[in-house]
Amino acid sequence: MEKKKRFLLIETLFALTASYHTVIGLNTAPLPQAISKGIPILILLAGVLTAPKPEIRIVLALIFSYLGDMSSELIMDNDFPFLSQMFFFSCAQLFYILEFSRSEKAEGKNLSLVPFFMVPYAGLLLGMVGCACICKRGRSRKRILGALLFLLSDSLILVRMLSNGFPLDNQLVIATYYFAQWCLCLPYMQSRS
Repeated sequence: MEKKKRFLLIETLFALTASYHTVIGLNTAPLPQAISKGIPILILLAGVLTAPKPEIRIVLALIFSYLGDMSSELIMDNDFPFLSQMFFFSCAQLFYILEFSRSEKAEGKNLSLVPFFMVPYAGLLLGMVGCACICKRGRSRKRILGALLFLLSDSLILVRMLSNGFPLDNQLVIATYYFAQWCLCLPYMQSRS
């Protein structure tokens, strides 16, 4: 399939499935909700894997993101689903940071502070924002936006946990999360010549 058509197909499928889950999927029974939640990330994964030069770190970031999504759907009476979700998402953030620092170091940029090892989740997110900000190519705006949207999504989760929730909280969290993933993966689905 021609590169532009493949990219348009992936982008359209992602937009449709992310929109479906955000608007309708969150209001369905647990099993359909769990299934619809992971589909947009699997579509991004397919887009990255079918790109001319798939980046393994982005592939791993998406796999860990998918595992985080699925672990959040575990029904248990303890904190395991939340803790496993935090673990998987932290791994995903670390692989994004490793890819951003690797790709920029190859161009002679000094990213000696990145990647951060064994730091709390907030440090990983801030590291991703820092990495994205150092980038000077056209992809940097998407990286910065993606990293900031992850911060916003996780901040909304924290606000929701500390309060009794707020109107459309689930929709806002998942919409910012999906858009963040899209912004971070978009450059890796296109040609990287």
